[in-house]
Amino acid sequence: MLCPGCPHRGIFYALGKKDVVVTGDIGCYSLGAFPPLDRMDSILCMGAGVSMAQGMEKAGETRPVVGVVGDSTFFHSGITGLLDIAYNQGHSTIIVLDNRTTAMTGHQDHPGTGRTLQGLPTKEIRIEDIGRACGLERIFTINPYNLEQSEEVIFREIESQQPSLIISCAPCPLRERKRVGPVRAIKEDECRGCELCLELGCPAIEGGEAHPHINAALCAGCGLCQQVCPAGAIRGG
Repeated sequence: MLCPGCPHRGIFYALGKKDVVVTGDIGCYSLGAFPPLDRMDSILCMGAGVSMAQGMEKAGETRPVVGVVGDSTFFHSGITGLLDIAYNQGHSTIIVLDNRTTAMTGHQDHPGTGRTLQGLPTKEIRIEDIGRACGLERIFTINPYNLEQSEEVIFREIESQQPSLIISCAPCPLRERKRVGPVRAIKEDECRGCELCLELGCPAIEGGEAHPHINAALCAGCGLCQQVCPAGAIRGG
C-alpha cells in the first residue's frame, strides 16, 4: 500500500478509469499493482515500464499501453526505452512518477534533483529536456494532487495515438517530513456511505460500520479523498 499522501496514488486511480494496459517496474509505484488500486499489469526490472510498453504495442496489443516509471529509474534505465519509442514510431504514453528522490531505497539523490549523493549542488537534469532530445514532441507536466488536471492530460494522451511523455511531479512527503495540506475529516451527517474514498487505498482512510473515517494522525493532507467524494462530505481545516 502506498504511503499516506503519496503523489503516485492519484495517477493509478485515474488509470483505473480506463481500459488500458499499464506496464511498470521496480520502485515505490510497484505498490500500485495491489488492491484496491490494482492498476499495474506487469512488473519486471528497472526501466521495463518504458520498454515493455513499446514491446506490447509492437506485438499487437489492441488496447492503449501506458508505461509508468519513477524519476530515479528513468535516469537509470528508462531513457533508452523512450528513445526506442520515438525512433521506432511507437505511440505509447509514458508517465514519469517524479517524486524528486529515489524513495524506495532511502531517499538518495539522482541526476534530476540537482544534488550529488554527497549532498553537494550540481547540474539538475530536466526530464522534459531528455524527452525532447529523444525526439518526443508531446511532453506535459502535471500536479498529481490535482486529480481533474491529471485525468484531463492522461486521458487525452491515451487517445492521441502519438507518443507522449507525462511528468507527474510532486515531492515525496516522507522526505519532506511535512503534510501536503490540511488534515481532512469526513462529516458523518453528509456521508452517503458510498466508500469511493476507500478505493484510493489510503492508509489514513479506515472503513467503519456506517461510513469510513479519516485517521488524523496518518492523514498527509493530499486532498485526493476530498476530490473523489461525490457528496462533498470530506473537508479540510
